[in-house]
Amino acid sequence: MNHDTKAHIYHQLYCMERAGFPAQLAFSHLTTKNPGINQQIKQLQGYLNTGHAIAESGYRAEVFSKTDYHVLHAAEVGGQLELAYRRLSDYYGAKAKRLRQIKNRLYLPAMILIVALFVQPVPALIVGAINGQQYLWLSVGRLAGLAAFISIALRLPFWLTNGFLQFLGLKNGLYLLQCKLPIISAWITTRQINDFLQCLGMMLEAGLPCIQAFPLALETIKNPVLKNRFGPALARLAKGQSLAEALADVREINRTTVHVVLTGEQSGKLVESIRHHTRLEAEKISIEEDLLAEWIPRLFYFLVIGWMAYSIIGSRVTSL
Repeated sequence: MNHDTKAHIYHQLYCMERAGFPAQLAFSHLTTKNPGINQQIKQLQGYLNTGHAIAESGYRAEVFSKTDYHVLHAAEVGGQLELAYRRLSDYYGAKAKRLRQIKNRLYLPAMILIVALFVQPVPALIVGAINGQQYLWLSVGRLAGLAAFISIALRLPFWLTNGFLQFLGLKNGLYLLQCKLPIISAWITTRQINDFLQCLGMMLEAGLPCIQAFPLALETIKNPVLKNRFGPALARLAKGQSLAEALADVREINRTTVHVVLTGEQSGKLVESIRHHTRLEAEKISIEEDLLAEWIPRLFYFLVIGWMAYSIIGSRVTSL
């Protein structure tokens, strides 16, 4: 289930919970554009009708993720479902918005590249240097090859870590590489730690004690090498130390974050402090991704123009 769909589901549930709809009635009105997910929602209704709680029903029907289940379960027990739905809607909505912005900025350079692939062999076709079959190979063939390469490149990390290529034994090496490469490491670490803190804040707000919420929020960290570095922090929490003291043991957590948590604990406003901090971090992440989305098209334009110029100059040199 993508972030857009999750945000849509939680926004609907928030609106219906705020309006006072009973759970069975709310989920009977819950719909998405995906028939498969609608079927899962019907399964959820079936679990509700047999007396299961909302969080458990959604988790069994695979509508709610494991992390969402714990947030909603705590909120359900504490009578804060409306707030939990709103937080989850905002959380997934922000993720979907960032991803959508990057995709939207890539449409134009992708179209220019496609046009260039079809235009570049045209002069050779006109002068008779290539025939129709060769033209199709140089245009459609290149496009298919490029699309296949991009698709494989995007899916390869998943295939190596959790897919059919994990038998190669490169899983741990890839995760370790993600934590060591200078730019990639900072990119991944910043985002995964902010996700962790956001989920931790939601669970604390829903009423879970920190010692229970901390390991559950760690499930949002997808890189196990990074996740293992929080082991000492969890041990310190188990010994009764504060969250700030525990996080101070994790080198990937910057001092500003530790100070924010410490201030929140001392003032009795830990959840508000975490939420404010993660919102500011999310804004920084959004700015970084906007810059990335702005520069990737420029790189595409440069490569396409350079390739076409090289093709024209190369063809003239060859003809001489």
